[in-house]
Amino acid sequence: MHRLLATMTLVEDPTFSRRFPAERWARVRVALNDGRTLVSAPAQAHGIPTNPMTDDELRGKYRELAEPVLRQARSTRIEEMIAALPTDPAALAILTNEVLRPAD
Repeated sequence: MHRLLATMTLVEDPTFSRRFPAERWARVRVALNDGRTLVSAPAQAHGIPTNPMTDDELRGKYRELAEPVLRQARSTRIEEMIAALPTDPAALAILTNEVLRPAD
């Protein structure tokens, strides 16, 4: 059984803070119980303009967040109407109705 983290401390990195909000950088440092320290390379947040998600990643994130609230059928209808916006003049009205309807 794994032991949960006893503490977590957030520390500002002045170099990263100077770049904010134009850039969003972070680094993770984990101190292990055996004395080792693991440090990630500096990384930009995924999904921002300078480090965008792919269309598949964006769809996956949408489904992950939408389906628990809207359920699969409704979230799929919304996704389909968004995809249809460029070619189907009726899609916007259907999408608007679907989005504005209260969650079940």
